[in-house]
Amino acid sequence: MSAKTVFILGAGASKPYGYPTGKELRKSICELHENRYFVDRAPDALTFCERFKNSSIESIDLFLTRNPHYEQIGKFAIALCISGKERLSKFREDMEHNDQDWYTFIFNKLLGNGIAQDSYTNFNVSDFAFITFNYDRSFEYFIEESLINSFTEIEPEKIREHLRKLKIWHCTSSKGFGQKFV
Repeated sequence: MSAKTVFILGAGASKPYGYPTGKELRKSICELHENRYFVDRAPDALTFCERFKNSSIESIDLFLTRNPHYEQIGKFAIALCISGKERLSKFREDMEHNDQDWYTFIFNKLLGNGIAQDSYTNFNVSDFAFITFNYDRSFEYFIEESLINSFTEIEPEKIREHLRKLKIWHCTSSKGFGQKFV
C-alpha cells in the first residue's frame, strides 16, 4: 500500500504565475466600479464595490460570509478579476522569477522518471490530493498541459480521463470545501 499525501496550497500559492494575492484581489475588486462591463451586468455593482472598499475587510471571503446578499455579485467580481489574470499568466521559463516555479518541481516529483509512453500513469492520482485556497485554476491547467505535452503519443482525451480522477478541492476560508475542478 502506497502512502497517501494531501497538498494544501495556501492563498497566494499561484502568485509566482501572475495571479493576485488576497490583498491584490481586494484592490482589483474595489476598482471594479470603473469597469463598465461589471457595472452594466451586475445589479448593485457600485454599492457592492463601495461597501467592500469601505469595509476594510481584507478578505473577500469574509466580506461575502458577513454579507450573503452580495454573494452572487462577489463571485462575479472574483471571476472577472481572476479571468483577466489567466490570459496573462506565465509558466516555466516564461515566468519572471522561474526559480519560484514550484508547479514544475511538484509535477516532476509526482510523475517520476518513467520512460515508457504510458508512464503518464505514474502520475498516480489516487496517491495524492490537493486542497487549494486559491480561486484560480492555474495548477489544474498546468498539470494537464504538462502531461499532454510530455506524452504526445497518447491521445489528450485519455490523459484528461486519467486526470479526472485527481482530487483537487478549491475552498474558501469562510465556506469550507468548494467545487472540485479537473
